Amino acid sequence: MYNTSTDKQVIYSLDSLSNSLYDLLKKKSFNDISITELCQNCNITRKTFYRNCDDLYDLIDYSIDRHMVSAMESVSWYHSPTQEIITSFFRYWGSKRDLLTLLYAKGLFPHFKTRLIKIISNNSTYQRLTAAIGKVDESIKEYYDSFLFGGFLQLMEAWIVHNYELSVEEIAEVFMIFKQGRQYR
Repeated sequence: MYNTSTDKQVIYSLDSLSNSLYDLLKKKSFNDISITELCQNCNITRKTFYRNCDDLYDLIDYSIDRHMVSAMESVSWYHSPTQEIITSFFRYWGSKRDLLTLLYAKGLFPHFKTRLIKIISNNSTYQRLTAAIGKVDESIKEYYDSFLFGGFLQLMEAWIVHNYELSVEEIAEVFMIFKQGRQYR
């Protein structure tokens, strides 16, 4: 688990390490990046790294979590229709397409998807998104969540694979169509 302190120095260190990790990922595979190399790349000591993270996956989790906070702050969750929420979410991640493409290319997208599921399912905003579909029987709620998140994340992955050929509005519309069981245009 990464250090969740709100201390400015901790945040600075984690941000520097995170940026360094993404710089190195542009040049080599994730498994070929050492903690020593990472720390040297951003002038942070190994001691500081280990004070703030257990491993490189913690650093990726930190980065994803920071991005999710920004993504979730980009919309009024309680006053917006579901399609606006989904569009805002895709708009945010569309603006981070270099990061998403890098994670995908380096084989880290499954980790990204797992982290997103954990963040969203533990967040009260998810209740807002699912409220529009009506009450789901508690005995199948976990299955419904898996279907909804799995579909959303697979749609996001297809968007990356197809080089973001659909606009943010179009990909959000596709999600809503699938969610509601409608035909596309």
